[in-house]
Amino acid sequence: MKKSKFPPKIIGLVFMVVMVSLLGIALVASQQTQENRSRAAHPPPPTNPPPPTNPPPPSNTPGVPTVTPPGPSNTPGGPTNTPPVGPTNTVPPTACTIQGFKVVMPGNQNREPARSQMVCSDPSHCTNAQPYSFVTTPGSHTVTFVVPPNFGYAVSSSLCYNSISCHDFVKPTPGAFTTGASRDVECPASGYADLWWHIYRDPTVCPRHKEGDANCDGTIDGVDYSIWLNTQCYQETAAGETCKDYRADFNDDGKVYDDDYKVWFTCRRTTPQCTLP
Repeated sequence: MKKSKFPPKIIGLVFMVVMVSLLGIALVASQQTQENRSRAAHPPPPTNPPPPTNPPPPSNTPGVPTVTPPGPSNTPGGPTNTPPVGPTNTVPPTACTIQGFKVVMPGNQNREPARSQMVCSDPSHCTNAQPYSFVTTPGSHTVTFVVPPNFGYAVSSSLCYNSISCHDFVKPTPGAFTTGASRDVECPASGYADLWWHIYRDPTVCPRHKEGDANCDGTIDGVDYSIWLNTQCYQETAAGETCKDYRADFNDDGKVYDDDYKVWFTCRRTTPQCTLP
């Protein structure tokens, strides 16, 4: 038997190196196996697919056909882009405003007894505001000044369209003024009708009213005093008071009080044309 040419120490050292290498390889293989088993038992969450990409635009390169996606055609005989027939939305008519003042003549005075009176349109819409206004549809409307019982005043009106310059009695606009407590209005689209109501004492109806004739019978007597006594009203606007009867307002200041009594007392039992102080 031949003797080895390598000393025993070297052979032992080589053997140990080989064994250590084999052991390391076995450990690495074992760890890889455990990781594979863990992934199989706990798979990763699914990932979102990438967003779709837009197809490339058609090529205009000569020799390469351009592909155009099919769509509706407006060619006669083919399908059209005409919308389907259905209910249509009706556009509401443009609004119009009826507006104005209620004033005492002469001089278009903004005071009682005109200021607090009621004005109605058609006739369901009423207001006693000063100035008053109604937002309505264009076209024909009837506007009324509501005359209360025992009012004692005549009523006239002035009307102009898209203007406020027709209400002067000194230089009246042709066709603007008319007598009566009702007025037909042709309200313009996108515009306004300016309608003023003027109240006044009509001397042809009650010629001695300024002398104390409350019931307009031509004499100044106890009946007129009784009307004054039972209709006294100081017209306290701040307290919201409005007079209900103006027949005994002999000086036409919108109140029925002591000054009117003085008129009656001075002219009682006199002939017409009583001289007032």
